[in-house]
Amino acid sequence: QKQQLTINYDDISIAPVEKCKYLGVILDDKLSGVHHTTYIINRCSKDVLALKSMRGSAWGNHPDTQEQLMKHLILPKIDYGIHLYALGHSRNIQKLQVFQNTALRQITSAVKTTPIPSLHSVTNAVYISTRVSYVSERNLSRLLMFHSALRETANIFIQPPIKYNNHAKFRAQVQTVVNLLEEEHVHLYTNEQLAFRVLPSHKQKVRISPTIPTISKKNTMTESQLRALTLEHLQCNYNEYTCKIYTDGSKMDNGNTALAFYCDLDHIAAGVKRHPSTSIFQAELDAISVALHHALTHHANYNVLIVSDSQSAIEFLQNLSIGDNPDFITQNILKSFTAATNQHKIAIQWIPSHINVSGNDIADLMAKFHSKYG
Repeated sequence: QKQQLTINYDDISIAPVEKCKYLGVILDDKLSGVHHTTYIINRCSKDVLALKSMRGSAWGNHPDTQEQLMKHLILPKIDYGIHLYALGHSRNIQKLQVFQNTALRQITSAVKTTPIPSLHSVTNAVYISTRVSYVSERNLSRLLMFHSALRETANIFIQPPIKYNNHAKFRAQVQTVVNLLEEEHVHLYTNEQLAFRVLPSHKQKVRISPTIPTISKKNTMTESQLRALTLEHLQCNYNEYTCKIYTDGSKMDNGNTALAFYCDLDHIAAGVKRHPSTSIFQAELDAISVALHHALTHHANYNVLIVSDSQSAIEFLQNLSIGDNPDFITQNILKSFTAATNQHKIAIQWIPSHINVSGNDIADLMAKFHSKYG
């Protein structure tokens, strides 16, 4: 028998409700996800009818246009919170799949006898069950990355003998994620890294400049003008920095990612290949981190200037706020800042890319080489 739960807070009685909407997801008292599934189908049906009216069997939008509209207008609404509501009841995924099949048929103006696999193949659509598994595993991997206690629980959960027969599917999913984290050598955050916070001392010894005042609009200047202004800025403002290290990141079309640096003091160039899931932004940040480690290890008595052509990475470092908990790459950069002594200055300066500055060109070539050949 269902028991009635009564909650009193500050002399106010909070009555239970059958369902409520929180962060765009309708949660019901049984966590079945049925209400949200119905809500999503009704909401997306209007978009499907709108797209259907844009194409007939021999007129209207190009199929590629319809596919892109479906991808950007309808699928995000289905995918949002799908790992929360779709797994609540076994029929939710089935209902969503039926809706997706109907939507694909209407949007492409396909005849009723068109096979479902053909619809998905032509539109490059992914089956609902596959998307649910992908989103669930992605979110689970994030949880395991950032919470050591959950990692311990997950390892216990997947250990034989199997005591959770009613959760065999979920157990298999946890096993898949744990294996993936181990095989891909994904960085798992420690409690120390989770507790890390940006402090005033992390940035007070560092000069971070994401711009060059004399370069306002890069597109309006020639390469020779940009090069002259850049070299003049480095010479006039960083003459006391005897160790200059140029950094760069590279990401190929096939996903291969690498980072590299070139130190003009000892004429050393080095590169490191990273996992294909690494973004170009992360590679640029990581290149700065590796360059700082090289400087503190081999040139601890010199003032060090890190030169990067990634304006977004430098602006990110400049805009860090006190109390932030950044990613572990940024934490390593901030720890390098702190390691600098009072006699040891560190500066980070942005320069335009591909303007024939030798150090930057060497770092760029090294990054591309490692992303291609590893």
